[in-house]
Formats: sequence, structure tokens, C-alpha cells
Amino acid sequence: MRIFSIDTIVFLCQIDAMEFDFRTIMIRGSKELGVAMSDDALAQFEKYFKEIIIWNEKINLISVRSVLALPSRHFLDSLTACSFIANRDGKLLDVGSGAGLPGIPIKITNPSLHVTLLESSRKKTSFLKHVIRTIALKNISVFHNRLEDLPLRPSHRQAFDTVITRASLKLPQLITLTSPVLAVNGVLIAMKGPLDNKEIEASKKVSKKTGIYLDGMHTISVPISGESRNCLVYKKVS
Repeated sequence: MRIFSIDTIVFLCQIDAMEFDFRTIMIRGSKELGVAMSDDALAQFEKYFKEIIIWNEKINLISVRSVLALPSRHFLDSLTACSFIANRDGKLLDVGSGAGLPGIPIKITNPSLHVTLLESSRKKTSFLKHVIRTIALKNISVFHNRLEDLPLRPSHRQAFDTVITRASLKLPQLITLTSPVLAVNGVLIAMKGPLDNKEIEASKKVSKKTGIYLDGMHTISVPISGESRNCLVYKKVS
């Protein structure tokens, strides 16, 4: 039996009361992003949302500002990267997945993707496995490890068509560590806040060594919140 604090009980009651608003936010926001949102996907997002709130009391998954901000700041923000995923039937690796962001929202709206959530925190991997069971996602796995250790497994070398992260890895480090696991012609998507030109310039030197080159920089306005999300898209050419 779960025992919740008063704050969490109030929070969950607010979520139940705002069901219409939640669905409106997700439907409107996904439409703006050109992402299909089925009734089944909406139901999965609602369950996922509640589990984040419940588990956030035990482990620090996300910063909670307000109930209404969460769908936009985390779910819709994650979906801003969907249009840059070239192979929707391929394998996607979410590096430093944390609360499952952006991997789980992308998986919910792209059921044919084979997704691996990579997370170094054992507590967070426990949460991710729980969520996958709770919302009945298929062809998605959780790997408790660090990115630099992933290539030690032969099955993970050049295994992923897409690698994505919202984590705060610097671009040169991200490109270097991604290179062994990203397939040739695969895509690396770095989801960033404000851009650092020095960091981007430093990544160009690493590109020559890894064969992973910048293919485009895209600034997207996150629906509802209006916050800016920068997606740097790299392609592995050799």
C-alpha cells in the first residue's frame, strides 16, 4: 500500500480535476509539433504523469513548479525532437534518461521505435522499469550503465540509428562517447537550452575524429510554455 504526503495527495487531486486541461494541452501541443496523438497515447501520458508525481517524492526526478507546467515543460518539450528522427522503425538510445525524458514521450508517440533508456542512477532505473510496466510499453528497455561503458558490450557497438539526450553533456564529450554506439548514417540529437558558440566550435574538432558532423541547428518554440528548445542534429557519415 502506498502512503503519500498531504502535498502529494493534493497534487494528485489537482491532476484528476484537470483531466480536460491536460488532454487539451497535449492534443493542442502535439498538433502544433506535427506529432500524432492517439487516445491510447493520451491515456499512457496521463498514467506516466501521475507516476512521476508519486515517485518524485522519493527521488529527485524533475523540478515541480506547477501541475499545468509539467505537460509542456517535459512531455511536449521531449516531442520537439520527433521530426529529426529519421528511422521511426529503428533503434533509439536515450542517454541520461532520468525520468524517461525524452525517451518515453518519444516512444509513446512512435510505437514502432525500439527504445533503450540509459541511466546511471539505480533509483531512477527502478522508476523507469516501473513506468514501462505500468503504462504497458513494448519494445523498450532500461540499461543501468554509463555511456562510456556501453561499447564494452559488442551488441551495442554501432547498434543505434538514433541517439538522443536532454542531459547536460558538453557536445565534444557527447560526440566522442556516442561514436562507438551510433550506426553509420545514424543521427545524434542533442537537446539544448541556450546555445554556446564556443561549445559548438569545439565540437567541430571532434567531428573530424569521429565522422559525426553537424547536420543542422533548429530552434523550436515549445507549445503552451513558449520556451525555446534548441535541437542540434548530427549525422555519422563514417
